[in-house]
Amino acid sequence: MKIAQILRPAPRPSPYSIADCLIKLKETWQKDSHLIDLLADWENIAGPQIAHHCQPIGFKNQKLIVGAKESDWLQALIWNRKRLLQSLRKRGFEIRDLQIKRYHPENNRSNQISTNLLVRECNPHRGDIHGISNCPVCHRSASTGEMARWGHCSLCQRNQFENMT
Repeated sequence: MKIAQILRPAPRPSPYSIADCLIKLKETWQKDSHLIDLLADWENIAGPQIAHHCQPIGFKNQKLIVGAKESDWLQALIWNRKRLLQSLRKRGFEIRDLQIKRYHPENNRSNQISTNLLVRECNPHRGDIHGISNCPVCHRSASTGEMARWGHCSLCQRNQFENMT
């Protein structure tokens, strides 16, 4: 007979000391300091119009990644690529190239989410908000919001549209 072998998880690595954590944090700050300095001076580097519609979003291997919210401003960045590189180098940033891409800031996404939630809350089909009642035409249960909107349920409304065509 073989003796059963008990499987155990691998031992956890020992925790880092606070000093080690602070050293790693300092290294990270030093890596990102170029981008922080660049963000602080971006309006002077790019000009007020471009700075308002475009922004640096990353820095990797001496390549600056610049994002634009709209395609017109992407085109403006492409046309001004050489001028931007010269302006960056003149201010002491060691940048080899610019990568230009479409960029949607997070606040636009949150606005879109809140708009979607508002549309969902106002939807007349929501029986949990508007309540449920019976359709006067087919006597099926339907949202009270549908009744207020069309005078009957969405199935009767669909049938009405089909009969119109």
